Amino acid sequence: VCSSDLIQVLEDTSVAVRKNAVAVLSYLEDREATEPLIRLLNDPDVGVRKQAILSLEKLNDPRSIEPLIAKLNDEDGEYSKVFKSAQRALVTFGKPAVKPLIEALKTNDNKIVRRSSDLLGSLGTVAYDPLISAMNSEDNNFRSWVVFTLGKLRDKRALPVFVNLLKDK
Repeated sequence: VCSSDLIQVLEDTSVAVRKNAVAVLSYLEDREATEPLIRLLNDPDVGVRKQAILSLEKLNDPRSIEPLIAKLNDEDGEYSKVFKSAQRALVTFGKPAVKPLIEALKTNDNKIVRRSSDLLGSLGTVAYDPLISAMNSEDNNFRSWVVFTLGKLRDKRALPVFVNLLKDK
């Protein structure tokens, strides 16, 4: 089986065919499939979108980080399988995902901002400084998520921030 043959099958009208082609592409570990898989992140079928995310995670191609961040607001109605899969995939990217997640903190989409903030907390202390900068936001709800994420970091440098927040109340 050749990647280019499978890439052509990704446009099939059958959901099952698309979903299986996506799964097989991930096992071939051919980054040529990254862009076609990114396009499938907008497939009308939840299962195809989720499988595309799993395949992109396995390919580990940094070109898929920003499109995966965009899927953090995908509420598919089925226990949010799509956005949760996107979260897991972004965590596996590790440090390369930090800068795009930091940029996502600036978006106007509250779901993406909150979920990006949460993911930055999962990625560890490399996210500390950008989260501290985000504390300047006027949006109290957003700041609450940033504080929550800082708490997840368990970084002692955040203690003065928490103390100042308590003094402001």
